[in-house]
Amino acid sequence: MSLLYHVSNQHKWIDGACAHEEITGEADHSLPWFNRRDKDYQALQDVVLAPRLLASLKYYVNFR
Repeated sequence: MSLLYHVSNQHKWIDGACAHEEITGEADHSLPWFNRRDKDYQALQDVVLAPRLLASLKYYVNFR
């Protein structure tokens, strides 16, 4: 779920943070960030938070 924070340019949140170094300008990131109000962000959120995906995630995380 941290993906949803990262793609909207929020790299620290209440219970976590991204593991990458601080992003300091245009040179580090040339693509636009998602706006949480956009349809694209809402569609991504629907996929990431889909109950079926979340229920099956434990199998992917533990399979190594």
